[in-house]
Amino acid sequence: MSSERDSATVAGQLIEFETVRSPRRRRTIELSVGAGGRVRVSAPVWTSQAEIVALVGRRADWIARQRERLTQQAPPLEFRTGDRIPCRGRDVTLEVVETARRHPTADRAGAVLRLDLPHELEPAARVEAARSALAAWLRRECAAYIDGQIEWWAAAVGRTPAAVRVRDQRSRWGSCAPDGTLRFNWRLAMLEPGIVDYVIVHELAHLLVRNHSPAFWEHVERVLPDYRARKAALRTAGRVLPL
Repeated sequence: MSSERDSATVAGQLIEFETVRSPRRRRTIELSVGAGGRVRVSAPVWTSQAEIVALVGRRADWIARQRERLTQQAPPLEFRTGDRIPCRGRDVTLEVVETARRHPTADRAGAVLRLDLPHELEPAARVEAARSALAAWLRRECAAYIDGQIEWWAAAVGRTPAAVRVRDQRSRWGSCAPDGTLRFNWRLAMLEPGIVDYVIVHELAHLLVRNHSPAFWEHVERVLPDYRARKAALRTAGRVLPL
């Protein structure tokens, strides 16, 4: 993969972005906005920079909305005892324990989430270790919930996925691959079950209809008549997650 910096000017506004080209990406160009409002374009190696700049220009309004959304997010965790971590729509209280262990671990006991951190870590390394351990725990929670629900919702939708994976998808809650594999963002573990169920049904429906045409939404509504409310709740809840 290769990476380069560029910018586009739209209505007098300069938008700087990073382009990452990959030989493994065959056709699609993906635009994402990450922490700090950084814009990233993932593209096939053959894509011209002029085409990428034009895309960024066309999506300027979307980029502005994503940056505004990021400013409304919850403040970052300090990873200290007493911090609150949402799990399946309910908060658990973080208990940080300095230990002689070499690797950080996180495990839940009731309403308390214990985070064991090696005591010799420097501040920056401590934050990264804490984030990694909590992400790993939430990923397990996400996988456990989806594994317990996928068969039920697959029967309701009428299509079974080839495989189900939980990944760190920075710009998507879920995705449906051409081979029928469904991938879900581990951050779903922090949301209420009803919202997660909407994402599951959404991706299962893509096994029937690959796009977001009216036919696709008819399948979603057939299974979840209140999907619009769940979709709106996902949009709101996703703005305030601490991780």
